Amino acid sequence: MARFHRVAAGCALGLVLPTALTFASFLTMCIRVEAQTREEIWSARQQADAAALSLSARLVDTALPDLPFTAWFATVVGDAKTYNGGPICQDIPYDSTWLADPTRAWNFCAETMATLSDGRMVTVALDASVVRDPSQPSVWKPISARFRAAYIIDTRPSRRRFDSLDVPNLSALKDALLLPVARWPHAELRIAADDIRVEPASFEPGDRVTVFVTVHNVGTESARVRLDVGGAPECSDLGFILAEVRGEIPAGRAVTLRSEVKVPDFPRWWLQASAMLLPLKQTIQKYEITQVAKQAVKPIGAAPFKKCSVG
Repeated sequence: MARFHRVAAGCALGLVLPTALTFASFLTMCIRVEAQTREEIWSARQQADAAALSLSARLVDTALPDLPFTAWFATVVGDAKTYNGGPICQDIPYDSTWLADPTRAWNFCAETMATLSDGRMVTVALDASVVRDPSQPSVWKPISARFRAAYIIDTRPSRRRFDSLDVPNLSALKDALLLPVARWPHAELRIAADDIRVEPASFEPGDRVTVFVTVHNVGTESARVRLDVGGAPECSDLGFILAEVRGEIPAGRAVTLRSEVKVPDFPRWWLQASAMLLPLKQTIQKYEITQVAKQAVKPIGAAPFKKCSVG
């Protein structure tokens, strides 16, 4: 069994461990143990989640009662259906070294979710650490846990489509659940033509230039954004993308994002910049009222442009 775990760890980590196996034998054994390893990891993950979430809520947040975390969570969400796992931890890689060393602590992201009767979802993620019980290898014992993130997610059909409320700490979760969705803070992005600048100011097709775009967030929530820099030739609806930039715009602030692009070979064209909100985690999205105001165009080339120009 010890040899199995060494090979399984090697397969999982992409390493050839110092065993007596030849490379061909190692690959063959990887294929054979893959299904068993996957099943073992899945089973262990479920057990580890349960162990981490059994810690006292007070150890995670001193303002919470001395109850198992899952029990405290149940008191907050009421009779809602709860289950482990969720969108926060899905994209976070976890440490698989415990496969090779059963005595090693396993550090991972543990998450619990609840679906409320009105259709909203609540998800809480913890940075947790557990270890196998020496006397019962199939049992995991919790070591520690700390708050990672929490969101209330509204996926009910409405004009908002999807929205989420960032909960700053576990003590604030109960009050956050009482806040109407209509009052949730949200980001509001703005870009105007004057917010687009090209350096150097004089350039020719094929030159490399730097495009600066200032994105304003006039809302009350910080925004993770993707800025698309592109263009369209004069009198054409066929646009093109030159660059993509990502950044964060704090509430009530403006941030200038930059990208280096190659000037397209057109005598006259429109330089376009548009910003969109990125999901916070997986399917956790933010709502935004802004439509046209978060994009702008700048004419490039000798004036005048024809009346058929886009933009």
